[in-house]
Order: sequence, then structure tokens, then C-alpha cells
Amino acid sequence: MTEGLEAEALVATGLAHGFFTRRGGVSRGVYRSLNVGLGSGDDPAHVAENRARAMRALGADALATPYQVHGAAVHVLTERADETAPPPRADAMVTTRRGIAIGVVTADCVPVLLADAGAGVIAAAHAGWRGLAAGVVEVVSCDSVRPGFGLGLGLEAHRHPDPPGRRRKSRAYRASLCRVATTLSSRSRTAAPGAGT
Repeated sequence: MTEGLEAEALVATGLAHGFFTRRGGVSRGVYRSLNVGLGSGDDPAHVAENRARAMRALGADALATPYQVHGAAVHVLTERADETAPPPRADAMVTTRRGIAIGVVTADCVPVLLADAGAGVIAAAHAGWRGLAAGVVEVVSCDSVRPGFGLGLGLEAHRHPDPPGRRRKSRAYRASLCRVATTLSSRSRTAAPGAGT
């Protein structure tokens, strides 16, 4: 069974969403997880089954994910994605289409889901330090957006030695994420009082 965590701010909107963990997938070996990454090198049949499980958990008919490039490019999804075509190169996706789940894949970056229930718009952003510095979350947000932040691995989880500048980048990343979270949280409180944040 897939395991997904929910963001309290998004639960209040009634939006089906989840920050899925590694549990509940069929992938094996180094990919042993609920791997939904189309470009991961995992067995395509396993990825297809994992994506189907994620869609079932969300009650969605389709799942669209970008080929992430660690920037601020946004793909606007206007129709069901063709799973046989290469995914769009972007770090955020936005759609108004019902029944289509959009998502991003993260490890040490942070997944950010955004929703404007009144306008029927949802967005998913892959927020690493480069994307945050480039403004990926701000590009897909507006004054009435409700943010939900998932979990990302801290730098302590990495098993490689500190490259030059890593501590500086880590501080900048954390500061950028805190700035974005504070800005979005204050926007959602003023845009939807009493809805819970």
C-alpha cells in the first residue's frame, strides 16, 4: 500500500494530494521504492505500476511529472500528458485539468504543492536551492494560493565530503525556503481567513 503524507493547509481545500514516501512500490534493487521517475533507469514496467498506484491513491486518471532541471521553468499542462512522449523540461507544473495529478520527484530538494481552490488551479514545484534562488515557487504562486510543503533530506543525509561552497549554499537554500514559506503562509492567511494554514 502506498504511503502518503498530507499538508494541513491543502487538506482544508479538499484537494486530493500526497507527499509519497518510498513505501508501497514494486521497484527492486537500487530503486526499491515507489519510484515514479520516468527517467530513473528503473524497469519501465515497475515505474508504470508505481505511477498507477500513486494515481489510484489520489483518485486520478493520469499523472504528469516533468524532467527536472533545477531552475525556474514552469510547464502549464492543458491536456492529459502523453506518457510515451518525453516529459517537459521544467521544475514546476501547473494545471486546471480535473482528474490529472501533477507531481515532482525529490530527495534532498523540497516538494511544494500549491492550490487556489477558488480558481481551480494546482501547481507542483521542485524546490532545490538553485530553483529557489531562481524563483520557481514565486513563479507559480499568487495571492490566493494555499501552500503545502513536503519533506526533503537535510545535508546531513548526504554521504559525500563537503564540496567547496556547500555550507554557503546550504545556508542560502534554507534562508530561501524559509522566506518563501513565510511569504506564502502570510498570503494564504490573508487570502483565506479561517481556512486553516
